[in-house]
Amino acid sequence: MNDTSTEHSLSTAAGWTLILIVLMFLLAVCVYRNLQSIPADISYRVHSALEQAGYALGTIRIDGRDVILTGTVNVTDATRIADIIKSVHGVREVWTDLTIVSSNLLEQTLSKTRAYKTVGGKNRE
Repeated sequence: MNDTSTEHSLSTAAGWTLILIVLMFLLAVCVYRNLQSIPADISYRVHSALEQAGYALGTIRIDGRDVILTGTVNVTDATRIADIIKSVHGVREVWTDLTIVSSNLLEQTLSKTRAYKTVGGKNRE
């Protein structure tokens, strides 16, 4: 082998190494940016799915791809809400910390809540 071909093969190897390093860096940047947007995307999808189904909960927290629910619902709604969220694309697991009440108690609480109107900073029946 002569010196010219050795220099050429070394420069070609160095060029490919540099290209691979740059590609790995770009890949890392893309993955990092997408990892940050995953919880926001899942939150939007979960809220949209629940809104379309007519449900509103106290709190929905997103931890990576896991969803943590808190709030007060009746037994039937708790199961239905968990099923809706499980069906949302991107959700891995659903954790519920829901306060379950009977349908009658929830209806009584809601009717009492609706009976109060805020007028001038004070609650009036």
